[in-house]
Amino acid sequence: MEMEKIIERLKYLPKIGLAITYPILLIIALMLFFGRNLENWRLDFLLNAMPDFYDHVSNFSISFLIYITIGYTGLIVGIKLRALIIIGVFIVLVNFMVEFFMTFLNTPDLMDALYGIFGVVFGLIFIYAAKKYGLKINESYIRERG
Repeated sequence: MEMEKIIERLKYLPKIGLAITYPILLIIALMLFFGRNLENWRLDFLLNAMPDFYDHVSNFSISFLIYITIGYTGLIVGIKLRALIIIGVFIVLVNFMVEFFMTFLNTPDLMDALYGIFGVVFGLIFIYAAKKYGLKINESYIRERG
């Protein structure tokens, strides 16, 4: 019964494609992240194209994971795309601050910052596609709101 009450409060529900795509993207991003330390998880075609890919992939993965998680959840509860874009810009700014101004936490590295930007850009593509094609109106939400 408690789960039904939670679902009734969601403005949108994911269509099956989105419900499948989101966890697959999470798994891919986590596999890329763990490939940084686990050589068996590394993808040869990425190493051939970009030999230093796994030196920077953590910034991509972390930015992407945070952004799509916030975006997916935000879309379902009805947060506007504009607000989610602002959150993406905030993630990029935080990434740059950590890379260049918090040198006690991190060695400044432009490539790390760029990978973080790419994580947000790919996340925004996912969020936009999810908003446009992956959601359906939650009938329980409409009935409850009258």
